[in-house]
Amino acid sequence: MRRRAEIYPSGHSPEWSPPVSWHLDALAAAGFAEVGTLWRGGADAAVVAVR
Repeated sequence: MRRRAEIYPSGHSPEWSPPVSWHLDALAAAGFAEVGTLWRGGADAAVVAVR
């Protein structure tokens, strides 16, 4: 969490916040065989993919 705060000091960008489904679709389109949501907390999520 500390490293994330260093990279994104102001949090989420209000300009563009795509849904988890957008990320999953992009990973699948990039050729990943398996995609899914590992964790979700409010507007935050961690997605995973396996080639």
